[in-house]
Amino acid sequence: MEEAQHDLMVGFRERGVDLASLDDEQRKAITDRFIVGDPDTVGEQLVTDLQLGIDGFTLNAVLNGHIPVASRCSAKPPPRS
Repeated sequence: MEEAQHDLMVGFRERGVDLASLDDEQRKAITDRFIVGDPDTVGEQLVTDLQLGIDGFTLNAVLNGHIPVASRCSAKPPPRS
């Protein structure tokens, strides 16, 4: 989980956005658009969204899609509850 959070911070920094320098409201407005974490954490969030009535997802792996293990983890669908 910490690695995913770190990767998000670094990815934004490389694109000119220093999340640490933003106030809480600004940071939340940006980061709330991302589901970040290990496969279990991401799966739990996706299941929660499905329970709210979301029909499906389109996922982008902009920051780590080039990393084979990250791509394999994102290819597995979360379990349905």
